[in-house]
Amino acid sequence: MKNFLYISIAVFFFLSGCAREAVKEKDAEQQVTIDDARILGKDGFADTQKQKRLLIPFTLNGKVGFIDQDMKTVYPAEFTRLLGGVSGEFALVQKNEGKEWGKYLINSYGNRQKIDSFYDFGFLPDGWCYVYAREKTPYDPDLDLGVPQGSTMIVNVISGEKKLLPHVHLLTSSTIDYINAVITDPESPHLFRNTYVNIEGKPVFPNIYRSVCGYFSVDEDATYISSDTWRGDFRILTKQGEIREKYIFDKLDSFYSGLAFGIRSGDNACGFFDAYGELKIPVKVLPGTENDDYRNYHFEDSILPALFLDGDLYAVFDGQEYASNNWCLINTDAKVIKSGIGASYISPFYKGISKVRNGSGKYALMKNDATFISDFIFDEVRLFSHYFIKAKYNGEDVLVDRKDGRMFYCKDF
Repeated sequence: MKNFLYISIAVFFFLSGCAREAVKEKDAEQQVTIDDARILGKDGFADTQKQKRLLIPFTLNGKVGFIDQDMKTVYPAEFTRLLGGVSGEFALVQKNEGKEWGKYLINSYGNRQKIDSFYDFGFLPDGWCYVYAREKTPYDPDLDLGVPQGSTMIVNVISGEKKLLPHVHLLTSSTIDYINAVITDPESPHLFRNTYVNIEGKPVFPNIYRSVCGYFSVDEDATYISSDTWRGDFRILTKQGEIREKYIFDKLDSFYSGLAFGIRSGDNACGFFDAYGELKIPVKVLPGTENDDYRNYHFEDSILPALFLDGDLYAVFDGQEYASNNWCLINTDAKVIKSGIGASYISPFYKGISKVRNGSGKYALMKNDATFISDFIFDEVRLFSHYFIKAKYNGEDVLVDRKDGRMFYCKDF
């Protein structure tokens, strides 16, 4: 049963990319063997990857559904919530109703595989996903995958390859070479150590363990680590395993476009720092800014919204407001590339789009060249996808095309 379930999961997602027609021909409840999948070969996979169907979530009346990139409904709004995001053709969802209560892996061809709720599941780059066992036995014996408590099984949805990583709990990453993880000591299972591992589950830096380990992005050479998040004590860590001890920070965020927002200990310098801890762009914060406000303030594609007052740049964090016509866009050289934008808040860009709030609490959508693709018409906005933006318009759930601002009512899906 355990091997069967593993094969079911691996092949279930493998077939999503490899065999659209094969999946259509089989009953949705029928399981497919791994040999069936491998008949297609690598060429078949490469050909169909170009045409793969993506899952794009939408919300309707508090429930989650999915469309594809052609605006066709894959799943109506039937799920209670989305768990851990979407990875191309795949998603993890929760359903809290009747006999179907539980956690499901779904794909863009309408197939679903139930996962016992004590397993943690997540997606990694390059086709890998992971299953982590938090307890000794599953709640439902029929869904037992046989993963030892405190260990992780990873499965490649492209090749079907699987690996057991003992005493490792994978978390997240944008690169399989530096995966955020928690390692437990076999001799002392209560002892947890945060670090980075590779796809084999081996520590990348065997002697570096901290309470907090920042996120290594693909294009950045550095991140942050801390031994005590309450006291600060943040240091810069490079991908070569060097902890740069010259500067310590009370606060430090992840690096984007080569810079990270932080507050340096000792001199209280505030702003954007390079990977050596040198202050490159001084930034002030608004009076009354609390510790919990420091979040989600970073460059994307070397562009950042900021408030320009009396010759100084100010950071305005999500949840704060400052109504002014002196909002601007700056680059990583601290040069103002667009000024005179009227707003009470402008979010950092995500995939080239920012949400802009006015004094009435309405949102508009702006590109990183400072052109608007919508007026101030939305009650809520969530930037989350390459294709569409979630929003509320006159109390109704809508999706907005991030290319041109076209709006689609979710009730029509």
